[in-house]
Amino acid sequence: MSTPGSRQLMRGNGDGAYNGWPNLPELETLRDEWLVKEDEADRRALARRMQEQALQDMPYLPLGSYDQPAADRSDLACVPKGLVLFTGVRRA
Repeated sequence: MSTPGSRQLMRGNGDGAYNGWPNLPELETLRDEWLVKEDEADRRALARRMQEQALQDMPYLPLGSYDQPAADRSDLACVPKGLVLFTGVRRA
């Protein structure tokens, strides 16, 4: 699960990030406040303000997500979970 403290795409640290990344001091200030707050209600309010600020600044464009459907035969063993890799797969 992603949080405002770990969500890399919601950063606005400009020069301290990837080349061409936005410099958004208001978003960074809200993130820093979120990291030090201990009260859950305060953190939720700050997270909501961060979302509103991100919609104004648009640090990135969320283009969606995808699933890679895969089917396995019942007589296969050692099929790794996650990405479709066939290394180490053998007949059971």
